Amino acid sequence: MKNLVLLDLFSGIGGFPKGLKEAGFIFKEHYFSEIDKYAIANYSYNFKNAIYAGPIENIRKGQLQRPDIITFGSPCQDLSIAGKQRGIKGSKSRLFFEAIRILDAYRPRLFIFENVKGLFSSNQGKDFEIVLKSFANLGIYDVQWQLLNTAWFLPQNRERIYLVGSFRGKSRPQIFPVGESCQAIKDCSRERLSKTNTSPTIVTKVGDASVMTNPFIFSLRGGRKVKGGTKVEFRKDGSTNCITRVDQDNLVLGNWQPLRVERTEKAKEIRRESQKKGKDYAPFREKQFVPRHDGIIGTITAHSQNENLLTHLNCVRKLTPLECERLQGFPDNWTKHGIINGEKVELSDYRRYHMLGNAVSVPVVKAVGERIINKELLKEISKAAILLKSKALQLQFALLK
Repeated sequence: MKNLVLLDLFSGIGGFPKGLKEAGFIFKEHYFSEIDKYAIANYSYNFKNAIYAGPIENIRKGQLQRPDIITFGSPCQDLSIAGKQRGIKGSKSRLFFEAIRILDAYRPRLFIFENVKGLFSSNQGKDFEIVLKSFANLGIYDVQWQLLNTAWFLPQNRERIYLVGSFRGKSRPQIFPVGESCQAIKDCSRERLSKTNTSPTIVTKVGDASVMTNPFIFSLRGGRKVKGGTKVEFRKDGSTNCITRVDQDNLVLGNWQPLRVERTEKAKEIRRESQKKGKDYAPFREKQFVPRHDGIIGTITAHSQNENLLTHLNCVRKLTPLECERLQGFPDNWTKHGIINGEKVELSDYRRYHMLGNAVSVPVVKAVGERIINKELLKEISKAAILLKSKALQLQFALLK
């Protein structure tokens, strides 16, 4: 689908446009709305031609070229089971109604809405009813939705509602269900163990993307206490828990790692000095333990307590920002840089975790986008076939005359 105008509300780091572009959408105009300074900086860095439309409350009818597609995943803090569950009218989630106002003002051909699974159950289901009524009250859209899980594409358990609205009265593209065969993609893609990381990791291949996750994740009865006394339950299905905006939540459980012993530069200097004196001495305390990159334990020596090391890292560690990017389907280092005051800057890990936790998963958006394109193409082919048939009949009629 070409020459489209996109308005990306609550845009974050651009998971919607990234996924839609991968699905084959081409945008001639691209607007985005966000209030987080660092997300705006990162978005501007990765989408050089995107136009900042300002905070959502400030967007007015006629301010922008009419969008063909509006995408939005309004703040979910008041809906998530991890939050205080104040509901759709909470101080954060009420911004959903600003998106409704903009839909009413611009009336795009299509919109895509994403939110947490908790929207289904918030206020005993009344909040989801409010959402559906809000779309229905616009009077021009048919809507369809499905609960999708990033784990169908990548090893992260992230369940989110995706809702697509399209003009009523026309042949409605049947977008859902998505994922009839996606689970098989995940199961068949766990190809090999990587031996180039600080702990054994599975490299998952989806297209050209590699995603690294720890294969030794499992569920601990009652949870494992980590810093601050928090209990964390690790999954046993090979997926990480849902990545959040809080970096302390993005955890995996480590396992064994073979090490080798190397002399530090100081140890080498001491050894050289001792060799000049006819000795060969390097203090053990000046040695360092370095992870092996070949996955093989070092040579067994007589120093059984010192050098025959196979560490047992059965401990909790944080996912790195790079791993979080891969688990969300973004290219490596997507969140590393931003543009602030016209200058390229490097963003902190804290900011990267925050932005990635708020993001939509690129391959999920891509899958939805592909379904939209396929259905739209079928409609265009059908229209073209009807037109050709009509012209053929006209030609036959002319020949008969």
